[in-house]
Amino acid sequence: MEDPVAEISGVIKLLCTTPPHTQHATLEKYFTKNASFLHPVCRVDSFANSRWFIGQVYLWYKIMTPKVDITSYSIGYDKENLVLYVTSQQYFKIWFLPAITPRLLSILILTQDVDDDFNAIADGPTTNSTSVTGKKKYYIKSQKDMYEPNELVRYFTPYALGTTLVTLVQIWATIFCVIGSTLGFPIISLEDSVSKSITKNKGSA
Repeated sequence: MEDPVAEISGVIKLLCTTPPHTQHATLEKYFTKNASFLHPVCRVDSFANSRWFIGQVYLWYKIMTPKVDITSYSIGYDKENLVLYVTSQQYFKIWFLPAITPRLLSILILTQDVDDDFNAIADGPTTNSTSVTGKKKYYIKSQKDMYEPNELVRYFTPYALGTTLVTLVQIWATIFCVIGSTLGFPIISLEDSVSKSITKNKGSA
């Protein structure tokens, strides 16, 4: 990529919605050969030709969900650290199950430095990292997909059963926090009083 912010939405769409040969070509073009991939239910660590395994994950995703679409609607870019934050909405249908539309945050770590075999390296740009326009190109060396719990369970439970259960658990956890803070307030107040007293004594010494 020459302009990560402008191009990343298209790259994500190519990875998720195109036929296998286009999907494979997209991985070859935009990912380093030793890229890593982390998802709540699977992972590929960085090693020699780890990109091939990432390709198999995306291929299974395509086989499992013949009807899929994805729209990236919020993109943040930490230019100094070469990190993209992309929020996307998926349309995801597993065979006979009802369609779901989970949201996710993809954290993409980029690099401009690759060797002749398109492996990410610590430093030292090569001819592969420069485009025909003379601009240094960016490659994805790490992808991490993050889901909120109520979004993740949509993959495993039909209709709204999973999200309803997660919501109830979250509400109960909040109630528990309120009860815990109320019961523990005398203890924390005592600690606060002791801390203030020590600080005051140090100041007057």
